Amino acid sequence: MHHTIDPLTVQHTGDLYVTLPTRDGTHTEYQTPETGEPLPYGHHLAFFGARRPEPLLRADGTDEDISPPAPFTKRMWVGGKVRWNPDAVLRIGQPATAKSTLLSVDKKGWDKGKPMLFVNQRLEIQQSDHAVPAIVEDRAHVYFHAGIFANRKKVFDRRGEQSTF
Repeated sequence: MHHTIDPLTVQHTGDLYVTLPTRDGTHTEYQTPETGEPLPYGHHLAFFGARRPEPLLRADGTDEDISPPAPFTKRMWVGGKVRWNPDAVLRIGQPATAKSTLLSVDKKGWDKGKPMLFVNQRLEIQQSDHAVPAIVEDRAHVYFHAGIFANRKKVFDRRGEQSTF
């Protein structure tokens, strides 16, 4: 289990509003967020980032807390779900804690020579004035064996040239 605290500051939220002015599907004029306002749905994704110095992150920029060890270093998001509790909304300007829990690790493809690890994580985000989480998010990633992944044919390479099959 891993805990991360974020102050959900007005400034950070305002930066998000300026960066994504149509984040709510409208084209309304920018308004500065205020302390105590509810954090809009989905905005929690811009908070609770890795809190490690860059040299301690994996090559892909991720925190290794829930990542399997080498050679399983190629990662892909495969699914998830988010549940918002209408009785415990996150409020801008009030610190929140994200608790990350590893739910399961499933092995697949080992018998076919294409080993993969499916890692399922739960993130619970809560502010101290509520006894229950405001957000419960389940995330699923698949990790591939780096050596096997490197030898796969790609549809496009990094230079933008199309490969043939």
